[in-house]
Amino acid sequence: MSSSMVGLWKPSNFMTDRGVLKGYPDGTFKPENSVTKAEFTVIVARLFDKYRSNTLPEPRYVRKQIDANQLTEAKYTNIKGFVDVTNTYWAYKEISELYDSQFEYKFTFNGNYELLFEPEHQLTRLETAGLFAICFDQFLNPDVTDKQLQETLTKMKDVIFRIAKTPTEFSDMWKEQEEAEQRGDKTQHLIFAQFRNQDRINGGDTAYPLAQTIVNFHNQGFITADASGMLYPKGSLSRAQFSTILYRIHKLVVSKKVFTKYSSIVSAASHMK
Repeated sequence: MSSSMVGLWKPSNFMTDRGVLKGYPDGTFKPENSVTKAEFTVIVARLFDKYRSNTLPEPRYVRKQIDANQLTEAKYTNIKGFVDVTNTYWAYKEISELYDSQFEYKFTFNGNYELLFEPEHQLTRLETAGLFAICFDQFLNPDVTDKQLQETLTKMKDVIFRIAKTPTEFSDMWKEQEEAEQRGDKTQHLIFAQFRNQDRINGGDTAYPLAQTIVNFHNQGFITADASGMLYPKGSLSRAQFSTILYRIHKLVVSKKVFTKYSSIVSAASHMK
């Protein structure tokens, strides 16, 4: 076991001892290296080895909106697996067990409208939060009020929280967001269509689950804004940062006294004292 790994995980060395977190063949941990979607999946599958989300009795609703001329709902729900993750890919088993056609975060399609996983995609801080929120939504996404949501988000300098009161405002804001992204803007835009529901800011928008994840992860200390108010939502995530987030989420699951429901690492509780 690499000394750098022990340094990262002094409060929870049992994870490295049991192979949840592994170094490279040369004996290094490379804490500054980025984390890919495939690596994320494999590490989560190792720690929570009893949790396999694609075996849930009731498939979760997919929030991704797909144009009717691209894919019908019937075809969409019948998608099996990801065309860019073959059975010879090193993380095929874990990806297949954790995600299926109900996987709802960062969908992409090829020219034949086949589902892509993009396993080598390097995760940003916000994308990592989104993946964790999908895996353990019952623990990581407690309800927050609109007031709490707005108060937290407006304090973040690189998260733009905007409420559209009319369809025209909504369209204009989306155009501004697209132009900002084309310029390489690193801020995260959250646009709410309050005209769809005057009583709530979410109004059924796709921005709401993302906003809720940002607020919950910040408030629970998983991925937080710094003292200057910068969250760096589109910043890269290092292996060291991922290790810290994983430990904090593991600690939460243990505190809920349900860790053994998700993992066979039964000695976890003794390490939390």
